[in-house]
Amino acid sequence: MPSAVDRESINDYLEGLKAAEPGQLMLIDHETGVRTFHPGEDDKRLRVSLNRLTETHWAVPEARSLFSRTIIEFLQLALQSSQLLCFETFHHEVGLGMRMHREGWYVRLRGGGPLVTVWIALADIGEGGGEPQYSPGSHLLHGFGDARLDDAATHEQVVNRFGSECAEIRRFGARKGDVLVTRGDLGVGGAPVADECRMFVGHFCALADEPAYFENLAAEFRVKRQLKRELYSSTVYAGKY
Repeated sequence: MPSAVDRESINDYLEGLKAAEPGQLMLIDHETGVRTFHPGEDDKRLRVSLNRLTETHWAVPEARSLFSRTIIEFLQLALQSSQLLCFETFHHEVGLGMRMHREGWYVRLRGGGPLVTVWIALADIGEGGGEPQYSPGSHLLHGFGDARLDDAATHEQVVNRFGSECAEIRRFGARKGDVLVTRGDLGVGGAPVADECRMFVGHFCALADEPAYFENLAAEFRVKRQLKRELYSSTVYAGKY
């Protein structure tokens, strides 16, 4: 979706991010877990592959303008729902460098409806920055519906086999404001990280079809707040709890 988010909204968000007060932002650190992000002190950790800020759309109100009308209307069609739920938003400074996988393996929806991921380029993304990759047609691959997440060894085998069967790999080389939307059963990953790959990523489903893990959260962490007339959001990243 070329230029689905206007550059002024992106610039406002990035300025808001800089102005966020200490203690407002949360860092997902793949080595130490989810913790408070301290600007300056943690800047280097944010630039480590797999690390990212989470739920900046709550700490930085300007982030909500990234959910443009173009994105909302597309998601309403894709999810066949007039009301949408956004959960687990991430801010990346560098790419993830992840193997090909299906997002739906890790986030199951209670009603079994579709899950989609929205990738917003906050800056131009070129080759070599850990840019997102996807495999057209990989949602049709059979035998991968259950990735055996409760068995680490089997899961490793499934992920490796899935990657080997993703015949075609395309990359999300993008200009600032471009958006990629992927379905939860599509193979997605990231090229090796060598440079900046600044992105905002959000996961979406129909409001009535929330993630199954919500059942395991305390009531105060299952709250859905209204961001726009047709868009709601959960308020926390579940990994913290």
